[in-house]
Amino acid sequence: MKRSNANIRLPANADVWVLAGQSNMEGCGYISRIERDPNVYCFTTHHEWTIAKDPLHDLIGSTAPVDWQLRKSMTPPDIASQGDTSIREYWKGRNKGIGAGLGIAFGGLYARETGRPVGLIAAAHGGTSLAQWSHTKKSEGLNSLYGAMLERIKLASGSLTGILWYQGESDASPESSAVYRDRFIDWVQAVRADTGKPNLPVVTVQLGCVADAGRNPYGWEKIRDIQYAMPEHLSVIAVTSAIDLHLNDTIHIDAPGLTRLGKRMARCALKLTGERKDIPLGPKFSGMSPRINDRGLGETDITFSGVTGELLPQNAVHGFSVHTPDGTAHPRTRVCVAYRQENKRNIITVRTSVPLAAGDVISYGRGLLPVCDLTDAADMPVCAFSAAIEQRG
Repeated sequence: MKRSNANIRLPANADVWVLAGQSNMEGCGYISRIERDPNVYCFTTHHEWTIAKDPLHDLIGSTAPVDWQLRKSMTPPDIASQGDTSIREYWKGRNKGIGAGLGIAFGGLYARETGRPVGLIAAAHGGTSLAQWSHTKKSEGLNSLYGAMLERIKLASGSLTGILWYQGESDASPESSAVYRDRFIDWVQAVRADTGKPNLPVVTVQLGCVADAGRNPYGWEKIRDIQYAMPEHLSVIAVTSAIDLHLNDTIHIDAPGLTRLGKRMARCALKLTGERKDIPLGPKFSGMSPRINDRGLGETDITFSGVTGELLPQNAVHGFSVHTPDGTAHPRTRVCVAYRQENKRNIITVRTSVPLAAGDVISYGRGLLPVCDLTDAADMPVCAFSAAIEQRG
C-alpha cells in the first residue's frame, strides 16, 4: 500500500465503521481505476488515518503481528522456507492489481445520506475462520485478530458507530457450520461488551457463490441459513446478501459487485442507526400460498416484505428450485418458471409442472453456484432461503 496522505486527522464529527471478516471484506476485486471520496477516511493496518484508497488492507506491512504471522502460515511451504523476503515478494506478486473492496462505496453513500464523513477501520484478513476471530484471544492484543481489532478501534480515537462483517467461507464445513451460530452470537456480544456499546449496530453479509466443486454444499447452505436468521437471535443487526453478485475467481466477488455490496450495507447501516428509518432492509420472505391453475400446473405465490419499489426482474426470475425436506431433488416436479405479475410488486409466482404438496420445499439460491438475479428497485437482494409448503385447512 502506498502511504500517501498519511497521518491526517479524522474530522471530529465522522462516523467510524470497522471492516472485519475475511477476504471478501478485505477486498479482492481487480483495481481498474482509483476510487476516492474526500468524505471517506481509512484507519490503515499501519495505524494511521488516510483518505481511503483501495486496497484498504496491507497485511504484509501491518503493524499488528497477527497479520504477518497469518500471511506466513498461508504461504506455500517451498516459498516460506526461503525466508521473509521471499514471503513478502510472493504476496506482493499474488496481490498485484487486486484489492478493490466495498468500503469506499459504503462510506460514500453513508456520508452522502448523513452529511457526515466516514472513517473505516481496516481489520479484515482473508482466509480466516470465526475460531481465529475468537474473543477469547483478546488478551493476546495485536497477536490476535480480535485483539488487533479492539486495539485499532482504541487507537483510531473516533466515534465507533458500527461493525461491517463479511465472513463464513472458512467455516462452511459440516463441522464448523454446526457451531457457527452460537460462536457468532458470542462474538457480537463480546464486541459490544468490550466497546461499551450494548446496541452497537452490526451489518452482515450472507455468503455468495463459490465455483469450487470440492466445497461441501451442506456446509455452505448451513452458513447461509444461519446468517439469514441471525436477526432472530440478536438485536440491531441486519443481513444483506451477495448471492447475485459475480465472481472474479472461484470465490471472490468482483469489483463492480463489491461496489453494489458496499451500497447495500450502507442502506442497512442507515436503517440500523436510525439515520434513515424509512429505508427497508431489503426483501425478506414472509409467506407463500400454493394453488392449482386452470391448466393443472402448480403455482405458488411467494410474498416478500421490505421491498423498495418492486421486485426485479419481472419475467424469467432465476434461482428458485423445489426439493424434498431432506434436501434431495423433488421426485415429481421441477420449477418451470418464476415471474412477477405486473400488478404484484412484492410477490413472485413459482410455477411447477405438478402441484406442490404439504412438506415440499421451495428454495431460492440453493447450492454452491446458483444463478440468482432477484432484487428490488433499490438493488437490495433477496437473500437465499428455504420454506416448506404448509398443510392447508
